[in-house]
Amino acid sequence: MRVFVIHPDDAERNMLLAHLRRIGCQVESNCRATSMLPDKIDVVLFLVNCTIVSIADAIISASDL
Repeated sequence: MRVFVIHPDDAERNMLLAHLRRIGCQVESNCRATSMLPDKIDVVLFLVNCTIVSIADAIISASDL
C-alpha cells in the first residue's frame, strides 16, 4: 500500500513513518499540505490539531447540517 503522510517534521512523524514501513507500506511524506498529491497513492494521512478541529466545528455549527 502506498501512503502519503502530511505531518510536521518531528519525532511523532518519524515514529509513524517507521511503523508504516514496518508493516510493509511504501511511504512518501511532506511537512506541509500540497496542492497536488503524488501519483498512485492509496491512502493519505494528515495531522489534525486543535486549531483545525476548532475551525471545522465552527463551519459545521454555521451550516444547516
